[in-house]
Amino acid sequence: MAAFMVPIFIVGAAVVLFTVFYLRGAFGPRRVEGIDRLLTQGKPAAAIQAAKRLLSRDPKNVDAHFLLGKAYMADEKPELALMELRAVNQIGHFDGYCTERAFRKIAAELYSRFNQVEEALKEYVLLTKLEPSEAGHLYRIGDLFERKANAKQAFVYFAKTLKLDGRHSMARYRLGVLYYRAKKLMESRDQLTAALKIDQENHHAHYYLGKVLKELGDSSSALRCFEKAQKLPDLRVRSLVERGGCYMKLQDYERGISELSRAVKLSDADGAPENLYARYFLAVCYEKRRMLDKAVEQWEAIAARKPGFRDVSQKLEEYQALRHDDRLKDYLTADQEAFQRICVSVVESLGMSARDVSSLSEGCQIIALETESRWRNVRQRPRLCWFTRIAEPVNETTVRKLTERMKRQNINLGMLAASSPFTRTAAAFAESRPVRLVDKESLQEIMKQGAPE
Repeated sequence: MAAFMVPIFIVGAAVVLFTVFYLRGAFGPRRVEGIDRLLTQGKPAAAIQAAKRLLSRDPKNVDAHFLLGKAYMADEKPELALMELRAVNQIGHFDGYCTERAFRKIAAELYSRFNQVEEALKEYVLLTKLEPSEAGHLYRIGDLFERKANAKQAFVYFAKTLKLDGRHSMARYRLGVLYYRAKKLMESRDQLTAALKIDQENHHAHYYLGKVLKELGDSSSALRCFEKAQKLPDLRVRSLVERGGCYMKLQDYERGISELSRAVKLSDADGAPENLYARYFLAVCYEKRRMLDKAVEQWEAIAARKPGFRDVSQKLEEYQALRHDDRLKDYLTADQEAFQRICVSVVESLGMSARDVSSLSEGCQIIALETESRWRNVRQRPRLCWFTRIAEPVNETTVRKLTERMKRQNINLGMLAASSPFTRTAAAFAESRPVRLVDKESLQEIMKQGAPE
């Protein structure tokens, strides 16, 4: 009896095993339908395992490769997804779950993500033939051409995008940026404005429109654009720097200092390159406000990070004397009332007497009297004296303005004293006129010898 039961037991076990494997094969996720179902259920890991099992039995199964690629993308493994899509491309057969449109869309996205521009371009060009009414494919081609630094072709495809879809905000924005880089400011303004009418949340468009308006001289409108742009964290520091520049153009240096100080604080933490520009323009604002110690502090911070940045080394050399000469420091940093007193003392140390003192932009004007001789009853001659403390070298234009003022006031002699050097053209112009030029070194010497402490 026992011998008879053994074969029956073996046959029964075989039937059970066959039934289990049959049911798993018929209804389990080893089939393509099961893989797709797992993806729909949000189970990419299980879909990956199922697809791999199916491919182990059928390596040329296009749908399995395609769904495995989608599963890898859902599992945030795009590099493995790209490998599967390349396998699909090699097989070159599109059917079932892997339609050509679906395949090329995912392939184009992955090639673009991994900066394989040429491959991505091929896919998007094929997509324009499969879906000629889809403006997004043209936009992507324009984007890829811009990545290749081919602005001309990028412009062509952004324009084609707008022919299909005039309300494509990003295409208008990108056209606006291309126009800006080509220095076509009016065209850039029009495209960026149109982009913002479609999408007010396009912060990059606000930023570039601000730059355009700033260059067009509309600093007030530019400020509003940069205010909106800085809502995007990636644009916050750059927008603050640009706002500081706008206030500099408006000669509102106090607000410029406020915006640029914020930019320095925000950018200093992550060592952003914008920090250098924020510090540089902040130093300019301090310089304009006669806060030279703070300006030097910013220039030194720039020099420590990037020697040779703009004219920082020249600025530090120019103001080095401040640390050793308190008289020159007072000349450069004093308020207007104290500055005028210093200028009067310089005039007096030169043997003249001040008769009329008034303010100039960035300086002081004194009408002084000097004598032709030490003898009594000799007519005193007036001299028109200008004192400037601008940071830039004094050019011919300033000397010419002095001589024109001398003519209007019927004064034959002039003097121009400056805390900065004179340009060659300024010196050449003064040589043939009755104007004495006093540069920084000469001014320092006069103050040391005759000006009171």
